[in-house]
Amino acid sequence: LPQLQKMVESLAQKVDAIYIPIDPVLGLSENLETVIRVSDHWKIPIISMSGKYVKDGILMAVHCDFYGIGQQAADPIVQVLEGVDVRSIPSQTPLIRKLSLNLKKARQLNIMIKRNTILKADNIVD
Repeated sequence: LPQLQKMVESLAQKVDAIYIPIDPVLGLSENLETVIRVSDHWKIPIISMSGKYVKDGILMAVHCDFYGIGQQAADPIVQVLEGVDVRSIPSQTPLIRKLSLNLKKARQLNIMIKRNTILKADNIVD
């Protein structure tokens, strides 16, 4: 943890925002808490692809809907089971994307989020 704290402190002094991917190491509670605590100290917003991280205290996430991905996967699976050559099935990207915002964090960081953006959010932490 001390090494992670030093790395985040160094980064926070050089950037306007920090992006955290979905990561099994950074996503550990104690590691995420360290990143959030240091970023908050330096008033640096954190953005991710995990709606859960927004609940944990980051500013925002643009993320997929894993339930929706499961539903979306049904069609290609049916095609494979019906004997369609898998090479003929086009790859897909998630069709459903969600926006999660932490308005409490935005206030702490003195970041104004436009009303229009708030109205488009799927999940709001306040």
